[in-house]
Amino acid sequence: MTTVYETLERPLATVLARMERRGICVDRAMLSRLSGEFAQDMARLEAEVQTLAGESFNLGSPKQLGDILFGKFGLPGGKKTRPAWSTSASVLDDLAEQGNELGKTARMAAGAEIALDLCEALPRFINPTTGASYLLRHGRNFDRAAVIVRAQFAKHSGA
Repeated sequence: MTTVYETLERPLATVLARMERRGICVDRAMLSRLSGEFAQDMARLEAEVQTLAGESFNLGSPKQLGDILFGKFGLPGGKKTRPAWSTSASVLDDLAEQGNELGKTARMAAGAEIALDLCEALPRFINPTTGASYLLRHGRNFDRAAVIVRAQFAKHSGA
């Protein structure tokens, strides 16, 4: 553990501090392209979920998604909360791990939606003079930036 700390974690603190001070460069063209890709992915995944469900519904509605997953199909792991079923990321992850295609596809669509939201919001954090984004100064937005990396990795690795 000491080796990991000394060779990876400790030097990383300096890099992160420098990134926080200077910001990170953002390629607006790449961001725009990613936004388009995520929008297409979301539309495709939404259509796939509705095909698997056998009916049209609003995938963005936790109540409607829960009614499909746990009401219509009676899938395991459903927890009724007020006023609807829980369709949190962990619930959808559990369904995906159990091999349920509907749960897996719904989870992927949720991830694409978050990534799309970030792609559309990120330009507000770009300094027009330097072209750098100061995501690290906006903690929760930095956490969301990781979604883009994970989504692109999953897309290109076939995960």
